[in-house]
Amino acid sequence: MQKYDKVFFLHIPKTAGTSFNSMFRPLFSSDRYFDHMESRPELFKSLQSDGFPFFISGHLNFEFARSLIERKDVFTITILREPISQLISHLKWVKYVGSPKYPDPAAIDPEILEFSRDLFQVPLNDTARIATLLDHPVGVRLFDNLQVRYLSDPVIPRIGKMQRRIAVKNIEKFKFLFTLDDMNLALKKLTQIFPGTNDITVCNVAQIEDEVDLEDPKVVDFYRRRTVWDRELYSAAREFSLRFHLSDAKAKMRWLPRFALGN
Repeated sequence: MQKYDKVFFLHIPKTAGTSFNSMFRPLFSSDRYFDHMESRPELFKSLQSDGFPFFISGHLNFEFARSLIERKDVFTITILREPISQLISHLKWVKYVGSPKYPDPAAIDPEILEFSRDLFQVPLNDTARIATLLDHPVGVRLFDNLQVRYLSDPVIPRIGKMQRRIAVKNIEKFKFLFTLDDMNLALKKLTQIFPGTNDITVCNVAQIEDEVDLEDPKVVDFYRRRTVWDRELYSAAREFSLRFHLSDAKAKMRWLPRFALGN
């Protein structure tokens, strides 16, 4: 018998979360399996107190879900992705929303839809024009070190060192955390914790063909500068995960990421 019958997955966009969700479908009946709960906040709150098993996932920031994440009876998970890859993947998704082939533009917030249509016109290698869009208020909200934002402060205009510190501290609150670099090892561990889970078969492929030339030093430097706090968080999260979630280590006392001293 598995220890947990309640699972919450904090789904940071473009971290393979849609595919990861499918892993847990066999363990929960259809009326207790809930994904994309960011669009159903009242239901999200009510499910937490009804006493029944659940699988819940969604694009929900840490503070909104804190009370659930900190519950001892809930198995909480999140995934991080190498930040340049995450940013580029997210840019491609938002470009797709602004493309003529997006199936349901009426469902998109008008401000985001207008932004997406502007982004659709700009190649991702055109870093000068991409910079202008990333500095737009909508661009900041959608793309500025998004992984730190989800794990720290969703409303602050610009992510900085303080938010990175908060995010690094908050990763310790999850019962299981991993990065996509270690997906295979993480899945092996999870199938031991949750026997009967599915293999991951869903693949959320980018709908837009717009390859970024990561062989161009100027392009790479641009995307590195735009992900500086996410990259520090990612490094800390992977170190923490490998030490405490993907190994047999038990104690978490006195853990600090390597960059934390003096920062």
